[in-house]
Amino acid sequence: MTIFVGGTEINNISIGSTVINSVWIGATEIWSSLTENAFVIAGSTFIGEFTTYGFIAGFTGSVTSGSPSTTVGWGVAMTLTDAYEQDLSDNWKVYLEHATQPDLTWWNTLTVSRSGYADVILTRANSTLVTTTSTSTQLEWADQKAAAVILGGGSVTLNFSS
Repeated sequence: MTIFVGGTEINNISIGSTVINSVWIGATEIWSSLTENAFVIAGSTFIGEFTTYGFIAGFTGSVTSGSPSTTVGWGVAMTLTDAYEQDLSDNWKVYLEHATQPDLTWWNTLTVSRSGYADVILTRANSTLVTTTSTSTQLEWADQKAAAVILGGGSVTLNFSS
């Protein structure tokens, strides 16, 4: 929900030097300065010809929530089909499916978190948009092997944010 005061859209709220990121009425968030969209996967490690960490549809791991996503940011619901790192390339890959062309420019950061591990921060600026069609998108980040184990088990959150 957008908040207007005297016809002016409110983008920032602060009390003194404290920045307010969201406004809630009871259990309902009515305004937020942050745009986020998160997928949660049950990652796994598969040892085969190459070690694979993460989620590949029908092969290893699973999506536990957030897929399909809300339309926040993207402008269309997104379905996470794969999120993994494989020894073959040392690159992290994220595959998304959608009904129509999404807004791929709204987000700047992908934060990958798992309890007991330091967050992995990936940026849109450092990603390669490998392919995009009206129904699918593949993003890739090079040389991420060192952090791949975060995808290898347990509940992993992939949070896209502006």
